[in-house]
Amino acid sequence: MRKTGLTVLMAAVLAMGMAMPVEAQTSGPPPDTNSLSSGSLIGAVPSNLWDYVTTGTNYWVAPFTTIAVDSKSFGGGIAVGYKVSELVNPVLRLDYFNGSVYMPSLTAQLQAPRSILGKIPVTPFGIAGMGTPIAGAGLQNGTAVTILGAGLALRGDSFVKTGLLSHMDLVADYEKWMGLPQKLQNQIRIGVLVKF
Repeated sequence: MRKTGLTVLMAAVLAMGMAMPVEAQTSGPPPDTNSLSSGSLIGAVPSNLWDYVTTGTNYWVAPFTTIAVDSKSFGGGIAVGYKVSELVNPVLRLDYFNGSVYMPSLTAQLQAPRSILGKIPVTPFGIAGMGTPIAGAGLQNGTAVTILGAGLALRGDSFVKTGLLSHMDLVADYEKWMGLPQKLQNQIRIGVLVKF
């Protein structure tokens, strides 16, 4: 039973890879993977999975600090995502508490970029995914954990137009981890998202 969570996580990664659209190559120019096509959730269709992953500048990394609200314990981690479109980001994340590796997870981030008063760009988002604790959860190590959450990103390019700060967003979210002890289920994350 302990390996069930890891199996579910690996199946989710495999399913995401298989769900990527694949077409035969043509002699025309390479597809644009950085823009939306016809208002779809996913940008222009790439010629193959490798092109999809290696083309464009849609990667981002977000180191973050975590507060487990019920136990008042602190942790942190790092998230790596890929902006499939303005609306969809698959995210691979590694969370830890008390300085030890705690839980890898795979989530989908659905977002809707907006502006406050037409001037300040923000991105509200929702998170849904699965993870499996690999340390620190006792008998629950290796079991499936459901992750649901919501948050907001404040875009750095709304304040600084050039340089490194224009590629950084401030991000915060609230998450519920179902399948862990109650003291770790409610969490708040605060971090900096760096876009490449």
